[in-house]
Amino acid sequence: MDTERLSIDLFRRDEGGHWVLYPSEAGDAVEFASVGLSVPMERLYEDARVGAVEVPGPTA
Repeated sequence: MDTERLSIDLFRRDEGGHWVLYPSEAGDAVEFASVGLSVPMERLYEDARVGAVEVPGPTA
């Protein structure tokens, strides 16, 4: 996770055993393939202060 902007760099192994970078930014869903979970980026940063901007949580 980045503290200056909404971004996450996720690494996964490919079929050849090499690590591959999967970057995600604001508006993307981050997929944790090994556990079958996809989470909106904004949800991961919920209630965090990123740079000078507070990321709001989801509305009910």
